[in-house]
Amino acid sequence: MRMLAERVGDRARPALRPHFDAALRTQPDALRAAIDLEELTIAAYIGQGANLTRDAIVTVASMVSVEARQAAWLRDLAGEVPAPRPADPSREPDQVVAALRGRSLIA
Repeated sequence: MRMLAERVGDRARPALRPHFDAALRTQPDALRAAIDLEELTIAAYIGQGANLTRDAIVTVASMVSVEARQAAWLRDLAGEVPAPRPADPSREPDQVVAALRGRSLIA
């Protein structure tokens, strides 16, 4: 995360406040929230791919790989298909924030 914060610098938006109360009420809710967070993180990274320098792409690509493996593992734990799509979709920052708010994961 520090690498991302350093690269964004003054252009960073204010930090979002997590709101996991509802997401942690039951084990299935927590698992769904974890899957959603992983998937949205991947979509956000992919969505910013065109804005990255060559050096940053190398770092972010490894982060996307880790996030994708975690999402697949969580999906498997939930009894879902680990990799439901051949490729992950991208999302713009505002779309990711709206999705997080829509799932009540941020205040």
